Amino acid sequence: MKNQNRSGMNRPSNDLCTHEPVKELCDVALRQDVQATLDKWRHSRTFGRTKSICDKGMLIGDLAINFHAKPRPADRVEILFPNPSSIPGGVDGFTRHHKGVFQENASKIQVWTTTPKSLHIPDAVAQIICNCGYNVHEGLMVASLECMIVLKLYASYSRRFEYQALADIEHMLEHNPQTTATSFDNWFLSDFHLNKLHDSIRKITERTGRQELVLPQLMPQDELKMQYVNKWKQETEQALLLNSCITLHKLEPEYAEETLYHWAKSTVSGVWFISQDGKTVDYLYAYQRILLNGKIRTSALPYLFNPLVRGVTKGIFFNHLLPDQKFVVTDFIYTPDSYRWFDCEYITAFHRDYTVYFIDLRNNGRVSQIGDLNFMHLKVSYWGLATAHQQYRFAIEFRSDGGKRASNFKN
Repeated sequence: MKNQNRSGMNRPSNDLCTHEPVKELCDVALRQDVQATLDKWRHSRTFGRTKSICDKGMLIGDLAINFHAKPRPADRVEILFPNPSSIPGGVDGFTRHHKGVFQENASKIQVWTTTPKSLHIPDAVAQIICNCGYNVHEGLMVASLECMIVLKLYASYSRRFEYQALADIEHMLEHNPQTTATSFDNWFLSDFHLNKLHDSIRKITERTGRQELVLPQLMPQDELKMQYVNKWKQETEQALLLNSCITLHKLEPEYAEETLYHWAKSTVSGVWFISQDGKTVDYLYAYQRILLNGKIRTSALPYLFNPLVRGVTKGIFFNHLLPDQKFVVTDFIYTPDSYRWFDCEYITAFHRDYTVYFIDLRNNGRVSQIGDLNFMHLKVSYWGLATAHQQYRFAIEFRSDGGKRASNFKN
């Protein structure tokens, strides 16, 4: 049986000196006064008047981390509410102070309340947090592992909290080796936060020697073969059937029968595609986040299934794919017969003063900026050679001042 204090409340067990995360809410705090404050919060008569567990808020902070990593002492309780109006005006047994801070009347331990908005979390991410980013323990919502890592990623944006936030992320990752970057595919993380996450996973990998698949490295596209393309086609048509795709707009007046769709398979991969009948993919431009010299970039591959669909590659690339992904490695197109090199994107890129890069796969993927004369020289040297793709790649980087002239370009 667990030890009890004089008021009959459960005391934290001495077993918490172990390295194992806690499993019960009554054992989450290492300090007895903090545990008593949490228990009084969730058992307050204020919340007893409602049947919704949401009214108590979601446990976050160090106490929530203790469910996912080696327990550490906490000196306060932290609770997340969906919005400011959902924070209670008063809680029985607590005195409310400024900025949503409640102080337990007996122990004087504080309960800090906050909202996604006050943490500068976008609405799309906040919705995931509030709808499914938690587990329920003894009638109280507790932030899930992924949710706590996302909260800490946003906290790391502040210089004041960056060091501790990243340390907390590594603390949780170290105790959860099954967690990879792909665990956050549906969290709509920005490049900034994905880079922070990757850096944390890399550090844990180096420190613990754990094997990790985070993002694929850049590889020659001719190694992807038809299996890669057919898989994208099959999955995209399934998503189209389930109405998971976003219908955009007609590409050009002369292609009025061809509607452009976008399907974000995850935060690290997706596809822009054309379907004439709303069921079958006629053309796709699939993209996948990759690691290139330690930085998160995007590799993309267009494929033309229907030979009647022509002249759309350039418009999709410059109007949609490049502005969305910022840095794209892409330099040839597949057709049902074979693949061919194309330079239309690069001629347009130079015309618009975009930055073009040469990637030397022979030299550990070294990335070098090149000009149009360098490009033409390299093109003459190897363009069209079947073995060249094992050695070289090209990429284009987006410039926000160049997209306005894209709409009339077609290959």
